[in-house]
Amino acid sequence: MKKGFFFALIVLLFSSYIYCDDIAYVVTQDSHLLLNRTMLTILSKGDVVFFQGRMDISIPVSFTHQEHEVFVRTEQGREGWISEKHILLRDSQPLAASIVERHWIYSFYQKFLIGYEKEVLFDNEPFWRNEWNDFSKTDITLWNEPWWSRVDPTRFVIRNNLVRIVGIYALGSVSFMTINQHQKADSIVLNVLCVRNPNIHPENHLVRRFSEGTIYRLTFRFDGDYMDVFVDDDMESIATLIGVEDNILVAVDNFFRGVEVDLSSITSWPRRADGSMDFPPPDGIAFMATHRTSDRLRVRESPDTASQIITTLNADTEVWVRETGPTETIGGITAPWVMVVSESGYEGWCFSGYLEQIQQTSIVEIIPVSNETTITISEAQAISVIETKNNRNNISLFWVIIGSIILMVGIVFIIKRKKK
Repeated sequence: MKKGFFFALIVLLFSSYIYCDDIAYVVTQDSHLLLNRTMLTILSKGDVVFFQGRMDISIPVSFTHQEHEVFVRTEQGREGWISEKHILLRDSQPLAASIVERHWIYSFYQKFLIGYEKEVLFDNEPFWRNEWNDFSKTDITLWNEPWWSRVDPTRFVIRNNLVRIVGIYALGSVSFMTINQHQKADSIVLNVLCVRNPNIHPENHLVRRFSEGTIYRLTFRFDGDYMDVFVDDDMESIATLIGVEDNILVAVDNFFRGVEVDLSSITSWPRRADGSMDFPPPDGIAFMATHRTSDRLRVRESPDTASQIITTLNADTEVWVRETGPTETIGGITAPWVMVVSESGYEGWCFSGYLEQIQQTSIVEIIPVSNETTITISEAQAISVIETKNNRNNISLFWVIIGSIILMVGIVFIIKRKKK
């Protein structure tokens, strides 16, 4: 009986090893193979490595950006970790930058930026209403914490070699490694292996849907900035997402942290392919016009005259220039292409030869400190906070010293009485 068990175990391990070797990557740039943060060897561009069943997050760069590492084996048999950015699934093409460089979050999160209350989250994530109180009692650090302080916006991280669902009820995440991919004009299909599902929150539909060691087909269908996610042959999507930049992700996170959200920093709201918005921004959001069109001007998807036209702006239309692109000569005028946002919400590239700059006045109030130094209001407030904190620290240190002296005197007194 025991021999049969061990034989089955050996066969299972051997088959898993063979399967991992079926997922091969090509090294896209010279890189290091690491183990316990120690370099084992240098990998050259073009080398082939094989997935060995594990992926992890290296030291997070920030809340909005994390680096991923993959555990691989070289053709020479050495095993170690390599940055996911330095490898590409063999016989595949990189995914578009518009996919891998954006945060894909639930579309309904936009509700919170246009005035909905926090409790609307219960409609989509009932855990916070039904299970949070019981769950928080299992961890002393969560006691007496309001539910909303622990909300971490759920987001899909889509990279060339992996997919991660991050922030499932603050603690959980589900990770997949891509086995192969198929790209179309309006969708991508990824066959993936689920390599991590801690089941921290089993009541979540995303956690329940996936099991470690199982292969799934994930289909991502795009509609402008929106994306629906489908699993295998299911006709109903498991999530409707929006692709956003850092500012919207941070705004949603700040909303649940109780931090004031500055919507003026959001100049481009998610739109569907036809230009419509499921959740238009509220009226009165600040728009900072920097330039005005001197003639009718086309706004395009990319900085060249062959790209698709998004809209045509009338003369004297105010726009916000957000980015400068390549320089070109058009109609005898040499000027750069610029990324603009119109007051009506259109965003794209236009030729700046037909833009006139609008004079801006500074709204930052300066507090004079001396003939040589000036600081802004926010800096003054920060200095005040630091000074207050230092004063409190000094007071605390004083009482610690006094308490220590009293304790020592008491110990000496007790010892002398025992000797008597």
